[in-house]
Amino acid sequence: MTWLLQENANDLLGRPLLLAGLAAGEAHQSLSEELAQGISDELSHNYLKGPDFLDRARMIAPLAAMGRYTTRGLLQALEDEGEDVRRYAAGALGQLGQAGPEVIQALRRVLTDEEWDVRQQAVEALGRLGQAGPEVIQAIRRALTDEERYVRSSAAEALGRLGQAGPEVIQALLRALTDEDEDVRLSAVKALGQLGQAGPEVIQALLRALTDESWYVRSSAAEALGRLGQAGPEVIQALRRALEHEDRYIRWQAVEALGRLGQAITASRAMSHNRSPRQTGRKGLPPFTAPNGA
Repeated sequence: MTWLLQENANDLLGRPLLLAGLAAGEAHQSLSEELAQGISDELSHNYLKGPDFLDRARMIAPLAAMGRYTTRGLLQALEDEGEDVRRYAAGALGQLGQAGPEVIQALRRVLTDEEWDVRQQAVEALGRLGQAGPEVIQAIRRALTDEERYVRSSAAEALGRLGQAGPEVIQALLRALTDEDEDVRLSAVKALGQLGQAGPEVIQALLRALTDESWYVRSSAAEALGRLGQAGPEVIQALRRALEHEDRYIRWQAVEALGRLGQAITASRAMSHNRSPRQTGRKGLPPFTAPNGA
């Protein structure tokens, strides 16, 4: 297969559908450096400049599959007049695994794009790439105040993923806990649990989140308290109260949190006269793991 591809390299170039299929499949991994770069350049320079924005958008996926060979083309696509092209390009750049300064700077610029879904893809990409320099963290913190709730939620997730728990990041996430949108609050709670900074202000904020109007936020707050490992009396008392909550998902998370904190709580105490959460079939829930011994 590799020999056949190399021998017919000249025939491949200039045939966009074949190039796109080759790039998107596993065969491109067997190509020489020269041919792989040639395919990427052909897709980028010829087919990302076509008049139909849908055709340009369709080329992003095969370009992304080519990995490091396609950085130039994807950066070019970030400047496209088509919203979908810019959005797909930002998302594809986040899947590269490694990114140089040029990519990071371009994604930071896209955080000011006029379309919210492009901004969302850019902030998610910055979180996935793991480049947690001061300028990136500052840009994502600003995105936490974006007018669009989806961008704010993705910004909170990115901060949790990047793992930089400086005071300014913690304060930004604490402010996000008061956001009007439950998805933003949820992302902020999860990020605080991931970052592992269990100062008094964080603990108090998570204790307040146990009474959030959203069951999902309440449940995640209990999980975060367990992750942070601060088994103070106030935390233990709040989690024990959560064992009596009407929502079984909150009770299960409280059981798990108390278990992580070294409390000898049996699942039967919290879950007596209730079915397992696995049996409820509530729509949209993440996979649930029962506590040990349940």
